[in-house]
Formats: sequence, structure tokens, C-alpha cells
Amino acid sequence: MMKKNLRKICPKCNYLGKRGDNICPYCGIKLISACPNCGASIMVAFAEYCYSCGFRFQDIVRKLK
Repeated sequence: MMKKNLRKICPKCNYLGKRGDNICPYCGIKLISACPNCGASIMVAFAEYCYSCGFRFQDIVRKLK
């Protein structure tokens, strides 16, 4: 089974993480690869909202810092 190309993004500035990145080099925020509200994978670069539940990723910035 092939692994899908999951994206890691910064929930604050929408930086698209490169392979191996865990922290945004611009904001210092932990990159996320899944919606913290429903767990859906982030499949689109520069996503601001979860495609599954509509959760706004910037709403979790204070919790991740």
C-alpha cells in the first residue's frame, strides 16, 4: 500500500514544511499534519481550514507555542 503525501503546515503562517521539518522556521510553532479537532490528514498545501470539519487551524496557535 502506498503512503499518501501528507503535508505539514504551520497553523499560524501556513508555511509548508519540508521533509523532516517539525517546527516553523518563521514562527517557531510546531507544524501539524492532521486536524487537531477531527484528526483528518492535511492534504493541501497552505490550508487554513480543515476540509473535513471546517476547523480553523489558527485557533490552536496559542496551545502549540
